[in-house]
Amino acid sequence: MLVVDAQIHLWGADTPERPWPPGAAARAQKPYPVGKDMALAGMKEAGVDRAVIVPPSWEGERNDLALEAARLHPDRFAVMGRFPLEKPESRGLVDGWRKQPGMLGMRFTFHNEHYRHFLTDGTADVGIEVTARLPAAGGCDRAGKAVVRLDGALRMGPR
Repeated sequence: MLVVDAQIHLWGADTPERPWPPGAAARAQKPYPVGKDMALAGMKEAGVDRAVIVPPSWEGERNDLALEAARLHPDRFAVMGRFPLEKPESRGLVDGWRKQPGMLGMRFTFHNEHYRHFLTDGTADVGIEVTARLPAAGGCDRAGKAVVRLDGALRMGPR
């Protein structure tokens, strides 16, 4: 049986050359970087064949480490990438998004008020596979609207 972990995080250190957003270090799951080699070792130990990498929010809107892991190990990793929905110039990324080697789709978080409106104001209408983290309270109502607008691209529950 093929075992796939549907969400893992990889991240680099918060350094002047690779800065995280202010205050983001407090959200990191571990106080040290977790790279592809550490992930591969953990996958081997746990009996996991493949994993979908979702870049963590504490690093900001970057996909470089995830895409590098997928490029080097295409039989083990794929990516649900991030980009800032709030920036109009991000729309230009959509057409070529899945042409990036290893990129499966997009991952957004709507768990705070700052981003929640994207589900209902048309901002999230991108038309490709999307993974969304929804707020616990009222998330299903908003997700239902997003599913309709995205023509079924936002998958909720089993297919």
